[in-house]
Amino acid sequence: PREGSVGYLTVEANIALVLVGEGRAYWKGQLRPAKEALDAAGIMPLKFSYKEGLALLDGTTSATALGALALFDMQQAACSADVVAALSVEVLRGLIRHFEPRVSVVRPHPTQKKVADNLRKILADSQVIAEAKGSHLQDALSLRCIPQLHGAAKKLLEDARATFEIELNSCTDNPILWAEGEYGEAISACNSDSAFVGMSIDSCCIAATGISSLK
Repeated sequence: PREGSVGYLTVEANIALVLVGEGRAYWKGQLRPAKEALDAAGIMPLKFSYKEGLALLDGTTSATALGALALFDMQQAACSADVVAALSVEVLRGLIRHFEPRVSVVRPHPTQKKVADNLRKILADSQVIAEAKGSHLQDALSLRCIPQLHGAAKKLLEDARATFEIELNSCTDNPILWAEGEYGEAISACNSDSAFVGMSIDSCCIAATGISSLK
């Protein structure tokens, strides 16, 4: 929050304020005036040149950076979730037949197949699973639907990753400058809007909630 302001500024605006020595920033756990924090860190306040301040305030850079870090953590957690799920199947003496390749063949979602393959690989040498074979007809739905639920969640995460890869390698500035022609050209558009990033992260939250609800 900026001194004397009502409410909160955007992430981009706070970053810009701190870089020029205005506003407040944390230094070693203490919230201090930005100028003091920069001095303590040995950083000189920036003096922006043409369009540099606007580039910090306008665009999807901060949202994309924070979202990419969150997405990476979610994908790592989703991989760990397969291992946790496999342990659950084993401790409950579940049946591995629920994860047969034929099940995914007749409903060919790639991520469902990947999860089922992963579960079979993890449980392949389990003595407990071998002993449980034929002991009952089917497991609880929460065990049987692991490939389907994890697969659906991982699809959302993979879709988000594809979106972020495009965003990270895109021009999200405004206006956009081209060098063609004698004087070049500037087009004011809205690549600086972060809807792609925001909706992708919202989808990731749905995916994370889905996986966690199964545990």
